[in-house]
Amino acid sequence: MKKILLTLLALLTVAPLLAQSDTLTLGYCKGAVASEGMATQKGNTWVSAAIQLPGETMEAYQGNSVAQVRVALCSRSNIDTLRVWVRKTLKGENLAEGYITMKTDTRIKKGWNVVELNAPYAITGERLYIGFDLKQRGSTPALSVVKPGQTGSFHYKSTSDAFWGDRHGQGAISVEAVIVGNNLPKYDLALTGAKAMLNATTGSVTMSGTVFNKATRPVNKFTITTTVAGQKFATTFDKTITSGQYLDLKWTINPTLGSVDGESAVNVNITDLGDETDIDPTNNALDIAMGFKRKVLLEEFTTESCPNCPRVAGYLHTALENPDYEGEVFAAAHHVMYYTDWLTTKRSVVNGEYIKTDLYDYASLYNDRGTYAPAMMFGRNAWFDAMSTAGNKCCTYMPGSAMEIESLIQQIQSDPANIIITNLSARYGDNDTTIVVRVEGMRNSSAKDGSRITVMLTEDNIAAHAQMGAEGSFTHQHVTRAINSIWGEPIEWDGNKFSYEVSLGLNTVYFTKNDKVQAGNFEEAWRMWNRDNLNIVAFVNYYSKNVEGCAVENVEGVKFNDAINGIEDLPQTKESQTVRSEVYTIDGKRIEADQMGRGLYIIRDIQADGSVHTRKVMRK
Repeated sequence: MKKILLTLLALLTVAPLLAQSDTLTLGYCKGAVASEGMATQKGNTWVSAAIQLPGETMEAYQGNSVAQVRVALCSRSNIDTLRVWVRKTLKGENLAEGYITMKTDTRIKKGWNVVELNAPYAITGERLYIGFDLKQRGSTPALSVVKPGQTGSFHYKSTSDAFWGDRHGQGAISVEAVIVGNNLPKYDLALTGAKAMLNATTGSVTMSGTVFNKATRPVNKFTITTTVAGQKFATTFDKTITSGQYLDLKWTINPTLGSVDGESAVNVNITDLGDETDIDPTNNALDIAMGFKRKVLLEEFTTESCPNCPRVAGYLHTALENPDYEGEVFAAAHHVMYYTDWLTTKRSVVNGEYIKTDLYDYASLYNDRGTYAPAMMFGRNAWFDAMSTAGNKCCTYMPGSAMEIESLIQQIQSDPANIIITNLSARYGDNDTTIVVRVEGMRNSSAKDGSRITVMLTEDNIAAHAQMGAEGSFTHQHVTRAINSIWGEPIEWDGNKFSYEVSLGLNTVYFTKNDKVQAGNFEEAWRMWNRDNLNIVAFVNYYSKNVEGCAVENVEGVKFNDAINGIEDLPQTKESQTVRSEVYTIDGKRIEADQMGRGLYIIRDIQADGSVHTRKVMRK
């Protein structure tokens, strides 16, 4: 069943027909006007745009009429005529039309233009296209396109001779049909969106959704029923939603622990309107995939040669002081992109080999003619405009305040993830010069192919040598010390779960000869990694030559000492190989591995030779 977002707004009447009838509007833009207009092509020509209203939507309005069309413009420059119309096909004849010019009594203006049709069009329940033509003398930044888009929200014809194109991926064009009549629905609440975020530690699911009053009367009470893994949860809201109003909601459900995972489907349904009856229950329900709580990776480009970097580092430090971000937001500072310094990481010891891990490879994420610092990346989302190359999107941005950083953090957190890291643990390798990091995770049915796993070691509280732009002493935070692979290693999935292990060298990055690891002079204190200040950061990401395909899906982090001190290993022989693992709570109760929440657990690894390898694991 197709779903459609419809904007319904109570309008003041401007004609006898409207004055004697109920009135509402249909569209996709929610009454919004873009802050910046989409520019048209050059030339003296006609430019056209339209929305599609499907038949299953229009059936609810049979017996009523389309009387006007509303068009929002971001500019009126270079426009002579605005003509609106109703059609059955994009190339069909105008079933009804109307126009205004710069000389008519009602003139073209910036913002909303309401244009009367030459005759009201009687709605029969068939699919309709509602659109407009602009007669321009030259290019104009007039078109208002707002997010989000969906099927039918934006069709575009760039010139008189061009073909119609489906542009709904760009958003929704600000066009609305004004519907009038005495047979408009009185009560019709629609569910226009829903998300589910599983907390893998507690088993609770945070729900969010948007409901929309499609009809002419207010709804004062309603119930949403959430169904997952055969369990139903009814949540009643004592809230008033007036005609044309969207209402964003959040609620929490608590399925039986262990009954829900990434493969669980979720049904969300408006099941009751209190004392009223919903005339169209077909728009009440959505089936959605289970998502996961999304944590945030912030990456900072900085060097000691950069005089402006301490300012942005201060913004980041202030933002991370928010207690809500503890365990939810993780940072890594890459010392590249504005010269280099003594903290620049170019190689790492990975699985016993000294390999190239040059952080300058991230320069491609600038998608520009050069690089700069300070700069930050927010989950490697390509949300920003390149500084020097017009039209290019990039992952890098220079925030102007801690508040701006927090706003972008919250934007990332609001979107459920399709992959989650369920365990991040570590142990020393053959000796205390290496650490073996283990990462486990799961995905849902919406996860894309091509996921990768990246593991970094970062260090806090490093005294600067000579930081430009700093007043007095300066201390570096989140410094990238080692990384398993610049773009991550491909994840090998076992059904909807994965596990990955990697060994990373400690204190070895500066001590090399002919690309081989040497013992090094550990008396040089500035070259030492202070393990009390080390962190382990692991994240699932994607890689593409297109910067818009490099986003981070989810991240997890743990203090180095918490990971190491939470694990006590008994010696294991080379001949030993784990054939089965058993998990016990600290009081001796055996549980399944996917039931582990936060806390201390005992793991018994049964080896092929019959020996038992015991570990204590602290889950953060």
